[in-house]
Amino acid sequence: MLAGAIEFSPAEIAAILAVLAAVFLAVTSPGWLALGYVLGRRHLRSRNRWPARVGGALLGIALSAAVSAAVGAVLDGFEYVVLVAVLASWCVCWSVAFLLRRSAADPGAPSAQEGWGR
Repeated sequence: MLAGAIEFSPAEIAAILAVLAAVFLAVTSPGWLALGYVLGRRHLRSRNRWPARVGGALLGIALSAAVSAAVGAVLDGFEYVVLVAVLASWCVCWSVAFLLRRSAADPGAPSAQEGWGR
């Protein structure tokens, strides 16, 4: 049994928050990595695709955080709220990645009405 109030130093609080942030990034990584990959693929002709990939990953992290927070608020008190929030964040990121991938048709590729002999 604890004798008194538990006090944490600012360094301990920062370490706890860093561990929680690292766990969040690791658990939600399938979603935001897919989004970063798809946005990097949209810039195939560019020499430097890293800004698009990093931007996509940051967008995915923000999207995962927003979806996780929304699911946590809606399902407050539910036993498996963390599992549902993580799965929802994956699904939303994968859906956005799929929609961006489908809308990123190569503008330089010939269409069905173009090409040799037409």
